[in-house]
Amino acid sequence: METYFKNDYVDVNYDKDIHVLIVHYGWFSSTSAESKKGMSMTTSAMKHFNTGQAIWDTLLMDAISLLDRHWTTTEHYDKARDIGYSQAANVTEHLYLMVVEDMISQVNNPIPIAYFDNTKAAID
Repeated sequence: METYFKNDYVDVNYDKDIHVLIVHYGWFSSTSAESKKGMSMTTSAMKHFNTGQAIWDTLLMDAISLLDRHWTTTEHYDKARDIGYSQAANVTEHLYLMVVEDMISQVNNPIPIAYFDNTKAAID
């Protein structure tokens, strides 16, 4: 596993064996700017590693503001799709699943997404 970007709130890693990004959100709350920086680094990693697949481990992630949800489902998602974002796995708690599904329902041309309760299951 190769680390592309890491700080207190997000790790963006690339697993060359399965050609997928693995993004872990950390223990620390992130500000709106930090959240956007993490998402932008993920898009940059997709381009760098030429992969459109990502596993998003959001088990430790705090709530996302409505403004950041809107930014994620419009600006960020459109940029990611333009560079090949094509498939996602989301590792999340059951209660947070409704928020994720609501965000996905707001995007144009949604990609296939699967939900898991741990990263190992998503990788398998």
